[in-house]
Amino acid sequence: MTGAKTDEWADYARRLGIALNRRRHEVGLSQERLANAAGLTRGYYQQLEQGASRTGRVANPTIQNLIALAQVLDTTVGELIPPDPPDMRAGR
Repeated sequence: MTGAKTDEWADYARRLGIALNRRRHEVGLSQERLANAAGLTRGYYQQLEQGASRTGRVANPTIQNLIALAQVLDTTVGELIPPDPPDMRAGR
């Protein structure tokens, strides 16, 4: 991934983290309770909310994890995913 794409993806991952955080607060769950109910560690879930991992890489959750989080948050993956994703096609 080029530098520009990495920056765009980082911004998108941060927006996903904001959406997760907002919805978690709406349903009144702690990070730990949400993570446990979705089969994730609290540390990994915190990384998703922050949009980055401990190694400084941009967060990139699996579809399986997004589905689990959406189910626990009583919403859809589509409601969590920010609009206008970056163009990730090769050569763009």
